[in-house]
Amino acid sequence: MMRLRNMLIITASLLGGALMAGCGNGPAGTADQSGYIRFSLQWPSPFASKVLPELRGAMFAPSGDVCQDYQIQNINVSIYTAANALVTSQTFSCSAHMGFVAVAPGSYNIMVDGTTTFGGDDWRGQKTGITVNVGTTAEAGAVAMSYIGTDNVKPTIVSTTPTNGSSSVPLSNAVTAVFSEDMAACTIDTSTFLVTRGTIAVLGTVSYASASKTASFLPSTPLSNGTVYTATITTDAKDMAMNALASKTTWTFTTVASVSGGGGSSLWDSLIWDTDVWN
Repeated sequence: MMRLRNMLIITASLLGGALMAGCGNGPAGTADQSGYIRFSLQWPSPFASKVLPELRGAMFAPSGDVCQDYQIQNINVSIYTAANALVTSQTFSCSAHMGFVAVAPGSYNIMVDGTTTFGGDDWRGQKTGITVNVGTTAEAGAVAMSYIGTDNVKPTIVSTTPTNGSSSVPLSNAVTAVFSEDMAACTIDTSTFLVTRGTIAVLGTVSYASASKTASFLPSTPLSNGTVYTATITTDAKDMAMNALASKTTWTFTTVASVSGGGGSSLWDSLIWDTDVWN
């Protein structure tokens, strides 16, 4: 279970297909019979430990797509009375935005479950004491989501390319790592996957492919010949349940040696010599 007190909140508004007929349409019911509840969700950020407490607050996910980062497919919203009697329950896509639900005046509680692409209800949030009046919208505010799944296993790295200690590595090759389980895409970036030459950071781009569980670092420019490089993935890389990588992982490799001699290739030098002597 994640420690929410260390989590940076990411706000994503929701719209259920059954909560509102469509974009621009008013909620079901009439103003003289119904009131409305408007709400949003708060998702924990994997980068909370890097942010000063005074800077934490509601903001968008680092990647801009909370549902993709946490692989949340559907949102199941249930509205209960103050006596915990179910009023309505709806399911809609996690990618929906800015919705509200019409209910009769009264006091209500909201429970929200997030279903991942793996089929589990792995996220949950709830809020109580929402008072709804006729013809008005009750701002329920953000419902803080927390992980309720059963995954407490820390991910590991099962293989790397190049392998640790390898030599004669091509200069333009991507540096990759395959994880033991799917990772949260928003935790795989240039702050968690680094390549260095000594103490000098190599510039490059980082991507993550969930289908193969593979993180890739592609250098912005070709690496240098005959040089030792170190790749590092830190424990800020986390899986879908926000379990951190079991341990910081580093591996080294050496690029292919230069075939240059005196500013040109040895083959080119040989051809010049042959031409000078025999022609």
